[in-house]
Amino acid sequence: MPTDPEPQQPDRDNADRALIRRAATWLRDNPDQAAGIGIANPTDARALAAVLDILAVEVPHLDADLRRQTVQNCRDMLGETLIRSAGAAGPDPTTARM
Repeated sequence: MPTDPEPQQPDRDNADRALIRRAATWLRDNPDQAAGIGIANPTDARALAAVLDILAVEVPHLDADLRRQTVQNCRDMLGETLIRSAGAAGPDPTTARM
């Protein structure tokens, strides 16, 4: 059962949007490495990047569960934790899956 979007929180929206966009950019820039995180081929990596671009635009309006799972999956993909700076680009080289 879908859950309602969470109340608008501009700072959180911006942080989640930036994270999702970093993940999309990483997929576009590294489609061959995406196999290391379970994406079958470069075409699928580019398609997922396009979906993430759409989700990033719609962050404030996403179902709360979809948003939470998208953000967590992007963090996992990039090897980021909640502590890592939101301004860092790309996967953390010490933890990224490849």
